[in-house]
Amino acid sequence: MPLSDFESPLGGYKGFKLKVGDDVADLLGFKHYEEPDPTYVLGTPGRKLSIWQRILKFFGYAPRPYGPKNGPGVYDVESLKNYPRVFEAGEDVIVTEKIHGSNARYMFDGKTFWVGSHNRWCKDKGNIWWRVAEKYPWIEEFCRSIPGATLRGEVTPTQKGYPYGNEKHGLHVEEQFFVFDVQLPDGSYVYKATLYGSLPGVHQLVPMIYRGPYDAEKIKAMAEGNSLVDGAKHIREGIVVSAATERTVRGVGRAQLKLKSMKFLEKENA
Repeated sequence: MPLSDFESPLGGYKGFKLKVGDDVADLLGFKHYEEPDPTYVLGTPGRKLSIWQRILKFFGYAPRPYGPKNGPGVYDVESLKNYPRVFEAGEDVIVTEKIHGSNARYMFDGKTFWVGSHNRWCKDKGNIWWRVAEKYPWIEEFCRSIPGATLRGEVTPTQKGYPYGNEKHGLHVEEQFFVFDVQLPDGSYVYKATLYGSLPGVHQLVPMIYRGPYDAEKIKAMAEGNSLVDGAKHIREGIVVSAATERTVRGVGRAQLKLKSMKFLEKENA
């Protein structure tokens, strides 16, 4: 990109006025990195194409991806550092712990119960997403109670050093599922205030750290500290701040942003 595109180091870019702290990823054409599913941790082999699928692909007929028709998309949350003015001082917010595991999604479309990771749907059952679904029958029961809705959360353990407290005999770590959202058939989300109030059929939510008026400095400090998961003996990854009553923000989407712990970042980058 030619330097002539910039008016000045901080003045602007092609007519856009910029200041320190602005997110310029979209302006510069950068794409957010999406971490692949940690199959290397779970020992889940990648799904290979059959001979017939390879033949069809050779002749230009790409096999239809496995998954529900018009199913929910990939889940993502932007950083609070990039959008510091999304929340207004005093606004009612809910702050939850960000679990360091692997993203999971479950839904029933009226015929089939679907099990998915962050960016793919799992047909084979030899993985943690399916094992968690079979371990906790309430997951499928809830999905069947609202066809088309998606139960979203985090499965653990998938990340080294973050077992979330359920070690047995020093060798085996119990697999768990922590709910952080319920997406309705129309694509909207259940209000966080409702989710953390009493939503029938949903169990084991990610820990709530705080509910109350938004205070930037106070909430920033909440990203630090140990995990609130029962029995966990390690630091938390960070926090997710959400408007208690669901709302959207132009250019951002949902009023929901994440903030990672400085200790977590230092540990990961060591």
